[in-house]
Amino acid sequence: MDIFIFICSPIIFIHMMTYKLNEIEVGRLRVTISKEDNEVGVLYFERAKSSFQNKPLSMNSWRCVDAKVDGLYDGAAEDIPVPKEIIMNCQNLIKDGGY
Repeated sequence: MDIFIFICSPIIFIHMMTYKLNEIEVGRLRVTISKEDNEVGVLYFERAKSSFQNKPLSMNSWRCVDAKVDGLYDGAAEDIPVPKEIIMNCQNLIKDGGY
């Protein structure tokens, strides 16, 4: 199965999934995942703070603080990305968006 990626910042199209990036406020981002014009998931990201104790996080990184992906797992199994791929796609979108 081929994966075609079309990047038009701040939107990424992967398979039939669309990832759209919105800035909620300074230091907080929202990534909306849509499939065929239906919103199937939302992930919220915050910039890492000095109080975070996880050493793999750098001070200039973003971390997922909340996610609602109820509609993502409705449908054919081959079209559904695994959670690691979803986070990777979101992180790439954030990086490509200049955040």
